[in-house]
Amino acid sequence: MVKINWILKKIVEVEWVDACSRGRWDSHDSYVAQTALNCKTSGYLAKETKKEIVIIQNQSEENSVLDSITIPRVCIQHIRRIK
Repeated sequence: MVKINWILKKIVEVEWVDACSRGRWDSHDSYVAQTALNCKTSGYLAKETKKEIVIIQNQSEENSVLDSITIPRVCIQHIRRIK
């Protein structure tokens, strides 16, 4: 078996708050009752700065990556290292 040197090693779970939007006709009360959404994302930690983090879902042995999300730090409630 060939040992693969994966480029992304740190796996995290991030709890964060996302904005919520609507785009249809509805009552005023329905719109003002809307709240932000609590979310959880897990994956490989690819980048971490003072302003944001980048999580990548998939990586290949050829160092290609697929599916990412960039989360602003102001939205993050908690980061937990999984591995």
